[in-house]
Amino acid sequence: MKKHIFLLFALCGLAFAYKDIGSDETAMFAASSDAVVVDVRLEEEWRESGVINNAALITYFDRQARPLKQEFLKKLSEATRNDKSKQVVLVCRTGVRSKLVAGILEREGYKNVYNYKEGMVNWIFEKRSTVKPKIR
Repeated sequence: MKKHIFLLFALCGLAFAYKDIGSDETAMFAASSDAVVVDVRLEEEWRESGVINNAALITYFDRQARPLKQEFLKKLSEATRNDKSKQVVLVCRTGVRSKLVAGILEREGYKNVYNYKEGMVNWIFEKRSTVKPKIR
């Protein structure tokens, strides 16, 4: 029985290979041209708190928490220039929505997905730099 439980946990660990990262790693990715930082929050959240510099602003869930998957994937594809091996760092308010999106992106074939596990609440708490969003 213990072997079966261990195997189940091992398989669950393989199911999602994205990596949870903290604010230092997120800041390094944001400063790099090799990665795309994607803020999945709502537009009003971007306006309220600001965004990480150079972040792609692509909402995943609408106000009723319904996924906007096809629209999101299309915009993400544009941001990554159709490169599913590009490093993608996902950001939301607390790290919950971005974690859900990270799992979805891996199932969609993205290879280098990172979740900023602490979210913008922590980013602001640490007094890290934000900019006013450039909304199209």
